[in-house]
Amino acid sequence: MGVDLVAVRPYLLYLALLLVTVSLPTVRARAGAGVGLLLSGLGMAAGRVGGDPGGGFATVNGMLIAVGLAIVVLAAIGGWRRQDATPPRHQSSPARMRPSLPLVAGLLFVLFGPHLILVTAGAFLVLVSGAATVLRARRPAWLTLVLVAALLLGAGFFLVFTILGPAGGRMSELVGGPFSPPAERLLAILLGAGSLGLAGIFPFHRAPWRLTLAPLAAILTARILVPAFPEGFADWQSPAMLWLAVGVAAEALLGRWAAVMVGAGLMGIWSGRPGGIEWGGLLGLFGWLTSVGLLPPSARNGGRWSGLWLLIPAAGIPLLLEATLRVQVLLSVAVIAALAIGLGVESRRPARVG
Repeated sequence: MGVDLVAVRPYLLYLALLLVTVSLPTVRARAGAGVGLLLSGLGMAAGRVGGDPGGGFATVNGMLIAVGLAIVVLAAIGGWRRQDATPPRHQSSPARMRPSLPLVAGLLFVLFGPHLILVTAGAFLVLVSGAATVLRARRPAWLTLVLVAALLLGAGFFLVFTILGPAGGRMSELVGGPFSPPAERLLAILLGAGSLGLAGIFPFHRAPWRLTLAPLAAILTARILVPAFPEGFADWQSPAMLWLAVGVAAEALLGRWAAVMVGAGLMGIWSGRPGGIEWGGLLGLFGWLTSVGLLPPSARNGGRWSGLWLLIPAAGIPLLLEATLRVQVLLSVAVIAALAIGLGVESRRPARVG
């Protein structure tokens, strides 16, 4: 029966493993089960991508799902047995970077602005918020990154306005605009690099604004780069996903799980596929909400039920992986390996009951 479930209903099995994982009593147990959850999600996603249903890849995918199941079961048994082994340890949560009013207003303009002028204004409100955060933190060297991002984004929006002419600029008309392949390539690097540099992902994880500016990169990519500049986006997709994969792997090894969610979400969006954009946006949103203190932390400082809110974004991990596997197999597998190592390190920390 278990074999039939693995073969016929892998996503239902994944959801069952997810429910078990988030309900475990200790952070250590949840982190250990998370390794199995990732492996089962990878096996399911790889099976959905394609290949011979009866071939060697199908066998490997089934083994991944089965191994993931075994790891979750073992972590669950160990977690429930040891839930009273150590007394609760209370650790202070890191200070949260609250989003400012200009930042929220700017992100709303970028997300919902019906005209490119409003989107541009929103992007520069986000830049102003980042600059203000740098000045408040008295770390002026980071103004260089804000200035570079402003130059890249400014040049990109100026070029878009120039190509569209005075009568253009409505977001509904941006798709199918008169953009040549060279213009698309230039616009994709200007808007893509300008926004990704502000996302707060490794190697810029020490930026004073942390992850608060990350939604700008997600929105610009999903709303402009993917639909309006498909050829230019395709040319820069691999370098961008490599950048994000390295960032996500580094954040996982550092144990910065909100940044992992944001980076993995951006990686899904940069896959350019509907499932990756939708679930990547959702995962990134939850990571951003965690980073600004609007959702509880779920890793080492999390309490007994702190992982429950992860049910929603984690449910889409196999679908997000499916999208990234279709464009970058090696990077997707490498990221899962890094996440498994990071969770393995987390699981070796002393158990704590929330």
